[in-house]
Amino acid sequence: MTGIQNLVTIIQSCVCGSGNPCNHQCSSEYCVDGTVLVSGDSCDTCLSNALGTGGQCESQVNTQCAADSDCSAYLGCANQCP
Repeated sequence: MTGIQNLVTIIQSCVCGSGNPCNHQCSSEYCVDGTVLVSGDSCDTCLSNALGTGGQCESQVNTQCAADSDCSAYLGCANQCP
């Protein structure tokens, strides 16, 4: 459970907060509790854009997660598990 919690914290540190790309769109959901209420809503779309290829947070999140053994292990499983 630690891996997913660390990943959420890493993502929140980049997308949430003043001046960050999803602060407004996710202020009542992902930035509060790490979840998206409705798939395809403005927060979900913002997260997809910020974390996707070339997104403002892609590099930062990937680098920080790779440096965190629990986060890295979680993503390793999530990306390879059926």
